[in-house]
Amino acid sequence: MKKGLVFSRGIWCALSIAGVWGFSAHLDSIAWLMAFLASAVPLFVSLISSNKAWDRAFLSILVVSLQSVAVAVSWAQWFILDASSLHVVWIPALSLLFWGIHERVTRVKTS
Repeated sequence: MKKGLVFSRGIWCALSIAGVWGFSAHLDSIAWLMAFLASAVPLFVSLISSNKAWDRAFLSILVVSLQSVAVAVSWAQWFILDASSLHVVWIPALSLLFWGIHERVTRVKTS
C-alpha cells in the first residue's frame, strides 16, 4: 500500500477520533459534529474509492463540499457565536488539506 495513502488515512482516523471525543464532550456543538463528519467521510471515501466502479470526481466534490461547509460552520460558531474554540476549525481545515494532497497523489499515480 502506498505510504501517502496510509499516512492520510491515519490522519483522518486521528481527526475523526478527535471529532468524536469533542462531540461527546459538547453535544450541543454542531461544529464538533461537522468536524467529525469532515474527517470521517474522506476516510470512508478513500477506502471505497479504490474500486473503479465509483465516480471519483463526484466523491471528491462531495468531500470538498462537506469539508468546506464544516470549516465555515466551525469558524462561524467560533468567531460569530463564540460557542466553541478555535481549534475546532483546524480539524476540518486539516482534513481538507490532506484531501487535496491525497487527490493529487492518487491522480499522479493513476495518470
